[in-house]
Amino acid sequence: MKQNSKNKKDLVVLDFDDTIYYNPRKNYTVDINFDDILHANTFFGEFAYQTQRELSLLKSSKFILITGRQSHQERVILDLIRLKGYDISESYFIKIQDYENNIDNTTFLINYWSQKAQLIHQLRISGKYRSITVIDDDSVICSILSRLNYDIIQAKLFVLDMGLQILFTRLNSALYNSLSIDLDSNIKIKGDV
Repeated sequence: MKQNSKNKKDLVVLDFDDTIYYNPRKNYTVDINFDDILHANTFFGEFAYQTQRELSLLKSSKFILITGRQSHQERVILDLIRLKGYDISESYFIKIQDYENNIDNTTFLINYWSQKAQLIHQLRISGKYRSITVIDDDSVICSILSRLNYDIIQAKLFVLDMGLQILFTRLNSALYNSLSIDLDSNIKIKGDV
């Protein structure tokens, strides 16, 4: 039975590595530096500021985490991001047997991208959500879903003198004029809540 449109929530699908967790070394072990997880207030404040979306609408959305991390890391990762202020309703991690098939990295990535896109599509056709916004750093996932008319925001975490920062870009639009970047001097980010 499909829900009444008034009762449906907006869904935000988040990725973990390099979207809310700064992982430049591509270390996918359970050894996660807590300081490299961007606080939810900063993440959503910047998201609202850079994309010109209402913060109140974001706070009333449902959040799902979909990551290529192994399922045995799920509890640790969810505990850490909750400590950083994220309220995740559901999460999807790769099952350990997917890693045990001794496949090469290229095959793993193709399978991961395909499974992630299929999962997000299943969420869309379930009819449970008013809208779905995907926030991910992965250009392949963003490109696939953008071509399928999803609301895609590409995230990029980076470090400046002032600490961990994030840049959001709509994949199908020009970079927002409200964010001024001069990499030789400073970055001006005003959305921190």
